[in-house]
Amino acid sequence: MRKGMTQSISLITVIVVGLFVVGILILMVGDKMGKVSDAVGTNTKIAEDSLDCKTECSACCAAGYGETVCARQFVACDCSC
Repeated sequence: MRKGMTQSISLITVIVVGLFVVGILILMVGDKMGKVSDAVGTNTKIAEDSLDCKTECSACCAAGYGETVCARQFVACDCSC
């Protein structure tokens, strides 16, 4: 009886910890996907020789969008993160 009780408590603990970890992963992935969809929705066009190019690309990269998204967002600029 005692062994069965200990095993069930251990199983419940493992399930709770597993659900907690999965929840954190879902939040992290959801946040990242939200950033990408926000950036993809806008398509800002800036003249290539503009001083804003470096500023905007740097800000985009610093926000964590990634080189692919930043290059699509600022088409005329040569964004490389």
